[in-house]
Amino acid sequence: MSDAHTVTGMTTTKKLTKEAARKAARARLAGQQAEARRRAEEEAARLAAIRREADTLNEEAMADYFQCESAIEAARAELDRVEALSTIGMGVAISDIAGREGSVSAAARLLGITPAVAKKYVSAAGAAGTTPEATDSSDGETPANEANSIESADAGVVSGETAPAALSA
Repeated sequence: MSDAHTVTGMTTTKKLTKEAARKAARARLAGQQAEARRRAEEEAARLAAIRREADTLNEEAMADYFQCESAIEAARAELDRVEALSTIGMGVAISDIAGREGSVSAAARLLGITPAVAKKYVSAAGAAGTTPEATDSSDGETPANEANSIESADAGVVSGETAPAALSA
């Protein structure tokens, strides 16, 4: 039997002293700790690379999101602008019809809208300075009477009468 011992690649023929055994244990632990640190650093580098890639992709997606959000805001602003211009345009058209037909109520009847809605549009056009605000006192009807006369004209259309016959009622 041989009393040779191998400790970290060294061959010795003597029994290790406690100090030599501790030195060998420290060397082995140091090697294991170095390997563990190396693996941890590799893992940290791998995770950092994954995070950088995710951040880059997130940045691109966020840019797309903010562009879409901006497009929606611009579209809403454009819609508001078009709605305001259209409201004024409808008010001018109603005012023109009212000038020929004698009242906003008559214009509302022709258009198939309530006198209140017609007055709202005419008022918007007047506030924009495109037409004088129409007052509907020329036909002597109160808003309640106007609504009733529009309803009765609408009832004629629903009952199957032709539009000109319904409007003359």
